Amino acid sequence: AEPVINPTVPAAEPTTAAAPPGQNTLPECQGRDTYDPGTTVITSADVNLRSEATTESASLGLLPAGTQLQVTGSFVDLPDCDWWPVTDPATGQAGFVREDFLEAAPQQ
Repeated sequence: AEPVINPTVPAAEPTTAAAPPGQNTLPECQGRDTYDPGTTVITSADVNLRSEATTESASLGLLPAGTQLQVTGSFVDLPDCDWWPVTDPATGQAGFVREDFLEAAPQQ
């Protein structure tokens, strides 16, 4: 039997439409907080501490959600998501974490 096509249902629009020029293609990275050097932040999920500001760089280890980190400088502004240089005060290890995995630590 032929499939019945309901003429009142419009064809689905593709969901992978390109973002307009000048718009960030990863909306989860838009409107994020900025932090001053020395600010304490926490990881919002399990995330890799990276040697450089890219997902292709070596992982220096997995930081569990809720890890407190200290911002050590200005962010690296990249087209998709910005990356923050951080140090883990518990280990002294320094690296980079993508901004969508960081949030301001609650004020004590």
